[in-house]
Amino acid sequence: MSSIDIVEKSITLRSNGRDSLTCPCCGTESFMVPREKCIGTLDGRIYNLWTCLFCTAIINRDDIEASIRENSSISDQAESSHHFYDSSCLDESKIKKYIEGDQRIDFLIANYPEVPRGVFLDFGAGQGFAASSATKYFEKSIAFEISVENIFRIHHMLPNKDRVEITNDISEIEGFDVLFAFHVLEHIPDMLVVISNLIRRLNPGGALFFQVPLFRRDYLTRTHYTFMNSYACERLCEKLDLVVKGVWFDHDQDFITCIACQAVRNT
Repeated sequence: MSSIDIVEKSITLRSNGRDSLTCPCCGTESFMVPREKCIGTLDGRIYNLWTCLFCTAIINRDDIEASIRENSSISDQAESSHHFYDSSCLDESKIKKYIEGDQRIDFLIANYPEVPRGVFLDFGAGQGFAASSATKYFEKSIAFEISVENIFRIHHMLPNKDRVEITNDISEIEGFDVLFAFHVLEHIPDMLVVISNLIRRLNPGGALFFQVPLFRRDYLTRTHYTFMNSYACERLCEKLDLVVKGVWFDHDQDFITCIACQAVRNT
């Protein structure tokens, strides 16, 4: 299919009301085209995948529409997080070993050394390991998670636990220097809206540091709504009025990582 055919097809879909979904990555309305129907490796389901023509993100159309229609994303994510990040089998030695081996915050500092070192927000914190690891550099960490039971269970064993605050109320979070979101953005059906709201609370000079899976069949699940590539990451950051510091690829796992910071304003 030629690019002209794709555009004409998208215009037709928009005009007959079938293409009313807003892209969760770039916020563009009514300009998506069918990509393929793909069988997920993990569950054998057929996934209806579409592509946004503006940012090139791949959209898990049926599941994102069901999530929006049924208003089920928060409960779905809470249940998924509770089981995926089960901390009941962790002891202090395992936690210490994992956090000492976690080099993600070191990577951020190496690639954006001028980032302010006040408050670190671990958005979608899981067990809280990144939040604890960040206290090596930052004065305070906030571990935000919809399902907080797993973090509370091991909080007393986290290094620098007194500087790790736990919450499941996003409205109370204000004024932070890093928004850290590893394997979180793909789970948010209205990703741009949610992240835009958080970026407005970012302190001057602050950074967005995220990682998401690239598209492949074994990453298809009901709660993975969006798959980004490097171009889509750049368009997301552009919408957030952030400047991309760098984009990196984990070719073994097919993950993409991005660091972006606030633009410098001329006064």
